[in-house]
Amino acid sequence: MVLLSGQVAWRGSRCVCPILALAFLLPWLGALASYVGARYLLLVIFFVVGSVAFAGAVRVSPANRDRFFIILIGAVSMSLLLSATLVSDNLAGYDIHEEFYMYQQVSRAGVWQSESPFLYNTSLSITILPLIVSLVSSFGGVPLFKLMFPLLFSCVPLVLYKTYRKSMTAETAFLAVLFFMSYPTFYEEMIQLSRQETGEFMVVLVLWLILSRKLAQTRSGALTIVVLTAGVVVSHYSLAYIYLFLLGFLVVSDRFSRRVLPRDMVTILFFSLVLVLSWYAFVAGQTALTSLASVFSSVANGLWNEFLSPTSRPLVIFEATGLSQTTPGILHQVNRAIQLFAQFCLTIGFLAFLRKPSKSATERTMFPLMTVGVAMLGCAIVLPFFGAALTISRIYQIALLFIAPCFPYGVELLYSAVWRIFSMARHGGVHVGIPSSQSRVMAASILIIYFLFSSGWVWAVTMDQPTSRIFDGERMENYPNPSVKIRYFDEFVVAQDLAAALWVRSYRMGDRLVCADYISKYHVLNSYGGIPRSGVQFTELPLVCRFSDSYFYLSVLNMRFGIGATGLRGPLNTTWSISEIYPYLVTKNRIYSNGGASIYG
Repeated sequence: MVLLSGQVAWRGSRCVCPILALAFLLPWLGALASYVGARYLLLVIFFVVGSVAFAGAVRVSPANRDRFFIILIGAVSMSLLLSATLVSDNLAGYDIHEEFYMYQQVSRAGVWQSESPFLYNTSLSITILPLIVSLVSSFGGVPLFKLMFPLLFSCVPLVLYKTYRKSMTAETAFLAVLFFMSYPTFYEEMIQLSRQETGEFMVVLVLWLILSRKLAQTRSGALTIVVLTAGVVVSHYSLAYIYLFLLGFLVVSDRFSRRVLPRDMVTILFFSLVLVLSWYAFVAGQTALTSLASVFSSVANGLWNEFLSPTSRPLVIFEATGLSQTTPGILHQVNRAIQLFAQFCLTIGFLAFLRKPSKSATERTMFPLMTVGVAMLGCAIVLPFFGAALTISRIYQIALLFIAPCFPYGVELLYSAVWRIFSMARHGGVHVGIPSSQSRVMAASILIIYFLFSSGWVWAVTMDQPTSRIFDGERMENYPNPSVKIRYFDEFVVAQDLAAALWVRSYRMGDRLVCADYISKYHVLNSYGGIPRSGVQFTELPLVCRFSDSYFYLSVLNMRFGIGATGLRGPLNTTWSISEIYPYLVTKNRIYSNGGASIYG
């Protein structure tokens, strides 16, 4: 019904302006929905409307088509990101807590300490940048991390559309960007990675400039690429390494092709190499270089000792390839099938692009980038510990920046092959041409199903085991499976835990240690409590703790459900019972309680 209404609505170009105005309002309606409790419904409606409206958009005049898609992409992007980040008033996620901690350290000191031992301190995107914005705008730190960075990241799909548009039709470029936004990391994980959000925005801007050959060859264009390169380097260390490798691969591959890159790319590559080495070796305290060396060391040891061991690869790889046990049920089988089919379309699209006989200058530039994206995914699958060290979901999300156009190509190729077989069988060996819009409508339909499953909305509707804090947060908090509860508290900061952490910050005596479980230590006590994750103050219940002269911080998860999470015994979902520390609690006094979290000392 939505599809038919979309087709009817777009029969004339006079409907363009009202629909564009409605699309502009969608993200703000999505943000409002996060507060009124209907986010699980409105979020999907926004995405479905944005996706299926594509079926009618083919009737928009060519003069208005790009304008429509740009506004539609911006509306969908902002809706997804704001609906995710505004689910809670507090910081949500994992890395964002230490990012906020580093911001607070710089804000209090009034100066950035370059020799800090903390890895995140090397990222000026989460230290100096938000401080400058805060001083200029008078916004607090929490609103900046919850709003400014997601809004900045919502521009990435817009730049990607303009980039893809250089070698693709408007409809195909829209589908490629839609596939990029459909991956859950875009709207669930990236909102807690402010430094990567900033870095990716600059990377896609550089990519757009490189593909804009006339602009890149001007002095101002080359200078802009240099400035953006410096921004990538000081924004995120891992992305800086990947960016440096991308530039190097582009320059080398250009020597074996028809030289389609701007003439200053060798100079820019040399500048990037010098800047990365100078920043991370001399300015930022060598912490990031040490981290990179540890990744190479773990991968090398894995190749030598544990290449055939399944534990050396992330579990998600076995789930994606169908080699792990799955939850029984027809919907779970459909989920696996749609996930595998999406990856199959990516592969087919890349191979089709590889075999394309005559490529334009833009396509010859994009192909090495696609190759690097595929190579990154291949390394995560083949190399032991590589996917775990860099986080496989983030690797895939970065790779999608370059290989997302392969998805609509793959769907179009598969659909045309099936159409050819059926048309020849139906018309006695005579091939009937395929309508140009049908394959794109098929790709949009696949994307809708892919999103509904991968986002966790299907499991929320069918009351299956919840997987999404956006759609099903309340059920996750009270679900019988302890691992689901832990995932909820790993991503959310509840009000009682926040209040207890603020009490610790205000009334802790001297440098007295605070013992807490893995989640509390690395989340609320880090960001709101002001306690660093590592160093001399490192403790963790129930194994590493000086019970005689430390505070005991017990969260809502500990007190209400009687369990805790630990990162020292294995994966995060490894639990321990609160009864393990009862002998130590009876020797202490409860000095704070708010009906949920408690502190003993």
